[in-house]
Amino acid sequence: EASSSSSSGSSSSSGNDSARRARCRMLGVVCAASLAGCMIGLAMAFPFQTHGAVVVAPPRGVLGLDLVTSRPVDECLSANGFKGRVLLPAEAAYHESLRHNFKSQGVAGSKPMVVAEVVDVADVQRAVRCAKETGLKVCARSGGGSFTGASRCSADPAMMLDLYQLKKLSYNTVSGTVKLQFGLTLGQVLAGVDSQSSGQATLPVGLCSGIGVGGFLLGGGMGPLDSMAGLLCDRLQEVQMVTASGELVKATKHERPDVLWAACGGGGQALGVVVSATLNTFPTSKIGNSICLRVSFDEHRAPEVFDVWQSLVQHKSHLRFEICARTGKVNIWGCVWQRGLHDLKSFSSRGNVSRSDDVGNISGTDVLEDLGFRLSETVRQHAGAKLEFLMQFNRFIDAQKFLGPEGRWGIQKAAASDEAALVNNQWYFARQQDTRSEKTMLTGPLSPWSNGFRRMMDLCGRGPGDGGWGVCTIIPVGRAVGRRASDETAFYWRSARHSIEFTAGDTGTEASRRQWAHDVYHALKDKKLGTYVNYPDAELRDYPREYWGGNYRRLQELKAAYDASRTFDSPQAIDPRCPSCSMNISDWLRAPSQHQQQQGRLQIQQVPEALDNDSSAKATKSSSVQSSDSDRASSDLVMI
Repeated sequence: EASSSSSSGSSSSSGNDSARRARCRMLGVVCAASLAGCMIGLAMAFPFQTHGAVVVAPPRGVLGLDLVTSRPVDECLSANGFKGRVLLPAEAAYHESLRHNFKSQGVAGSKPMVVAEVVDVADVQRAVRCAKETGLKVCARSGGGSFTGASRCSADPAMMLDLYQLKKLSYNTVSGTVKLQFGLTLGQVLAGVDSQSSGQATLPVGLCSGIGVGGFLLGGGMGPLDSMAGLLCDRLQEVQMVTASGELVKATKHERPDVLWAACGGGGQALGVVVSATLNTFPTSKIGNSICLRVSFDEHRAPEVFDVWQSLVQHKSHLRFEICARTGKVNIWGCVWQRGLHDLKSFSSRGNVSRSDDVGNISGTDVLEDLGFRLSETVRQHAGAKLEFLMQFNRFIDAQKFLGPEGRWGIQKAAASDEAALVNNQWYFARQQDTRSEKTMLTGPLSPWSNGFRRMMDLCGRGPGDGGWGVCTIIPVGRAVGRRASDETAFYWRSARHSIEFTAGDTGTEASRRQWAHDVYHALKDKKLGTYVNYPDAELRDYPREYWGGNYRRLQELKAAYDASRTFDSPQAIDPRCPSCSMNISDWLRAPSQHQQQQGRLQIQQVPEALDNDSSAKATKSSSVQSSDSDRASSDLVMI
């Protein structure tokens, strides 16, 4: 009956919808009465808690208490003039909403009691107040791009705020700033700024156009322009945030500067629900024309090719090193800014210098040397270099599309229009992570001759054991990222050289791709500095140090000041109490009653000031995080 009513309810009129909700409430009353005896028995077995009008049971899924816990929230939202849709677990639209996440399956403890689709900032305030009144935690979803499905909330009963309808964007031609709301995707932001500035300005966003700008920005925001422009969050001038009390506050460099500090790397669920931001844009005149290319090499020469790639000082470029399983090849691909094909000696004899559809007669090694690579004789003569793509783009937005999914990650020119590729892609990445496994890390310089690197290359070349695909991508961190001190913003890992992703998909079994990703990851683990908070990893035992390093203590102080009760929560949240944290999400989920008895706060061992005894971890202390200019001279590369 519940299934039938949810099916019809998704397309019924508002009158029928109200009647259906009334019937569901009556059913809830009947069920509550029928289960009274059972609940008394459960209370003896499990430590129930009361939050206002909501009865919360720590063991999720026990007899399905959704009707009991969701009803007061629904009533509160309606009474307070909430204008957006309110989706309850009995409705088909609720389950469809959860599937909009990049990862929608196997997200333990992440099923909110209610989804509130806000239509304006006042709706966010109403929803937060109602969540507080009814004892629910709050999580917010900008685009649903979290690797771990974190925007689907923590293990505690929670309300998910879906921000996707907050899409205002306004470019100021005088100041060169843009104010944008957090329901926009990266593609929509790019297209909007390009249109309103007549192509004169852009923002340094990442390659995945369907990702929400909110979480991307708050986690730092690395992208192909960060060699010149730094992180996206480095361009922040102002944020507007709804606090745990439902108040809308503004943060600038002069007003609540601590909130602005936390908004640059603190992550999406840090202190409150950030609903909009004002940023300095980046002039496209500093990008100019772009040369985009892909060159492949024989896999057995991977160490030599990587050595050449890592030694290049990428001042104005975004070139990646990639190994695709079972292809026998390694690739260097990406774009170089402020260059045209006419600048290449290897191409200057050709008549048409705006495009190259036939690159078969052009030497890949010659092109790389024209771009500043110093190739060894081994790479030049014996690495089997092949130029697979070469093209000039006169608009940065076209180069960005080539680098992203519209260009198949640097394989072809994107055929889709700006509208199709960037604007109409709200749920482009929905559910893709359900068939993938991924591990990531931030590292310093890597030796291609080390046993760990060779082990990684071997595993990357072979791929997962039962088929599917595997890709290992080493992405250089832009030089402008390291121009700020590690404690200047919440983004700590300013000294990182590389961001590395190990991704497997479409394998015969989940176990196979997980095993492969873990094996590759552990081959280089001793070189790891930390983890980019926008690439969350549910298996990290010491996630505070991994994400925020020496900045975690200050984030805890701010959490205690703005959200001491952890209204805004996630499985890897900032704890307002403990001096440092170290807990695996699986530990949190295995013993929910224990943690709820501690007011939802984690009781975790204190990590010593030295963090740990590993030499790579010692290098991450705030006193030694930043490399000297001479050290950095050979490491100024670019990132995702």
